Amino acid sequence: MTRAAKIFLSAGVFIFPSKNSNDEFHILIKDSLENNEITITGLSDATKTEINIPYFGVINDTRYPVTAVADDAFKSSHWLRSVTIQGSVTQIGRNAFANCSNLVSVTIEHDGKSFGLSRINSFAFGNCVSLVDINLTNAIHLSMIDRGAFSGCKSLKFIALPECCRRLDEFVFRGCENLREVMLPVTVEEVPGSAFIECVRLREIK
Repeated sequence: MTRAAKIFLSAGVFIFPSKNSNDEFHILIKDSLENNEITITGLSDATKTEINIPYFGVINDTRYPVTAVADDAFKSSHWLRSVTIQGSVTQIGRNAFANCSNLVSVTIEHDGKSFGLSRINSFAFGNCVSLVDINLTNAIHLSMIDRGAFSGCKSLKFIALPECCRRLDEFVFRGCENLREVMLPVTVEEVPGSAFIECVRLREIK
């Protein structure tokens, strides 16, 4: 559902559900308010290099949590270099950051509450060839990483998964040719044989 209201986000950025940009708006999204939640679906400022997916938005003086990054939301955003995702976000959609060729760093925040990121969907960070640093240790509810979520992340050298992670899907790190070390928690119940295919420099899985 599309709302015509302007949304102010706690991180100090505006959202307006229209394809027509206004200079005062830093971020433009098509907002879907379902179950009193907001899904981030895109950016308007093509020069923005750093984004902070905020904890909540305000519509008509009412707060709504930002709980998801939509499928394809930032796909091929080549200017993007750094992303911080606050703890209210529970889902990162399919291809959400795929082909962001200059994305270097992703930080997942968590504030200790009972919700948080629980799933990274298929190819969410696929072919982010410059991605060096992604901190998943704060994603204490992350139970599932879907097919190809980090495939083709050629600059990634190290990854540590949180204790809550239970399942990796097929090809999740396929073609991460500089990946050298992976820390898997004992909670992981299933790791397909294809999960680390074409990781030619992988030396150690702990």
